[in-house]
Amino acid sequence: MQFVFLVSPNELGSNSSPSIKWSRDSKLLALFGNNNSTLIYDRNGNKIATIPVANPNLMDWDSNNQLIAITSSDSHDITLYNFQTNEVNTINAPFVPTWISFTKSRSFLVAGSDKGKFWIWDRKSQQSQTYQGTHCMKIVDGAWNTKKQLVLCSEDHSISVNSIRGETVARYEIDDVPCFPHFVKIDNRFVLIFSSSSKPVVYIWEFNNENKITQIPFS
Repeated sequence: MQFVFLVSPNELGSNSSPSIKWSRDSKLLALFGNNNSTLIYDRNGNKIATIPVANPNLMDWDSNNQLIAITSSDSHDITLYNFQTNEVNTINAPFVPTWISFTKSRSFLVAGSDKGKFWIWDRKSQQSQTYQGTHCMKIVDGAWNTKKQLVLCSEDHSISVNSIRGETVARYEIDDVPCFPHFVKIDNRFVLIFSSSSKPVVYIWEFNNENKITQIPFS
């Protein structure tokens, strides 16, 4: 293993537990600690930018690796840093985000709430919309597929697949909080693989095939 670079604890704040996020092409690294800023490095360890964000909490890169969204733990504001132009802008979500993610193509950004709602922002049109969906508790995880379908995991022990227009495609309940969802293609059809937060079980959910579910326990 080759040592590449080290970020000084002084950059991140004392006694911090850093959060990191690689860009999708693995050329840029974003990270923050507890000093109210997010740092951007290239993969050789050269610092590209320091972005001021009070109490940073969540972050995600867009599909083109040009834009990173950063949330604050106590604010509706989402900070957007454009790597190409070095511009910093802010958009306002209708709630404090509990989870965020950009789509795999184009630049739609979704944020989940502590009440189960989700909000989608379109970078191109600068328009946004809030949807209630089928959840009533905190959105804790999620993922997009290439058809712009969105899976959401909630503390209400349910998982749902939704269209980009907020329509519910499918929903399933388990006896725990679902997490780590991933879309995979089997026989040219999307299938969801996810796990349980506190139990050694992996689920394979054929949401397009009469909600067929397969549980795979492991230890």
